[in-house]
Amino acid sequence: QGLNIPQDAKLVAISTEKQADGAQQWTLTYRLEPQSSSGIAPQGAPAPMAPHPACGSSGTTAAPGLPPPPPPLNSAQILSKRESKNVIGSASLDSPGVAPFPVLPYQPGSPNRLFPLRCAVMTYAWGKIGADSLVGQLAASGDADFAIDENMPYSELWMGTHASGPSMVMLEEPYRIITPLYDWLKLNPFMRKSTKSNLTNEQQAKGSSAGLPFLFKVLSVRTALSIQAHPDKTLAEQLHAEKPSYYKDSNHKPEMALAVTPFEALCSFQKINSVLENLRACPELVAVVGEA
Repeated sequence: QGLNIPQDAKLVAISTEKQADGAQQWTLTYRLEPQSSSGIAPQGAPAPMAPHPACGSSGTTAAPGLPPPPPPLNSAQILSKRESKNVIGSASLDSPGVAPFPVLPYQPGSPNRLFPLRCAVMTYAWGKIGADSLVGQLAASGDADFAIDENMPYSELWMGTHASGPSMVMLEEPYRIITPLYDWLKLNPFMRKSTKSNLTNEQQAKGSSAGLPFLFKVLSVRTALSIQAHPDKTLAEQLHAEKPSYYKDSNHKPEMALAVTPFEALCSFQKINSVLENLRACPELVAVVGEA
């Protein structure tokens, strides 16, 4: 059954969210300006939003209510645009216009824009408190809806598709759109892999998940972190299959850390002989763990 939406109503917002049962729910908001008795919109009514050019857009027909897609750029136009901008390597410093939602038309060699993310904020007890936390500062600077609680520890900022804290793609124009990064990458697979991939078809199919295989974090540490065990890839896949509620993904957990402020960390363990010597030097510990 069709929706009773007037033809002159304008689509002003699209949002999507995942329900508790796993279903994906889409919300579309239309706006219809009031008409005067003469049939003319009252003074001060905003003019219809002009369509934004899409990067490398194809000439397909737009969905009802959406701005029509612009004509595609030919190779000469793309080259002339690149030559008129500052370029580092093959990446242009200028961002193209907003592409239609949800799928971005893609042409090899066309420049791609950057998309802002709303990142997940973790509040583990070991994080720095309030505005002293770099995590809190970054979250507030990138999200107008985020307010720092001066009594709350802000420990980690997550950028990725992990189920425990997925990032959201934020677009403000031409429509306000909030989309999980996982869904965005699933709809636009060219954004997560090189167009010059050397992988075979079998390898690509094996790693065809839309999720990112890594989790990029910013940590703001106040006290010692909790001890963690990181499985290798084989064990991670087994644990995820057996207990997905505890092991949220099938990836192993190799880590690389870069200090952005002065930082001290303890790494690795002492050799076994040194551990035994230290234990034997403390009779109370020997009484608890026994003599090896």
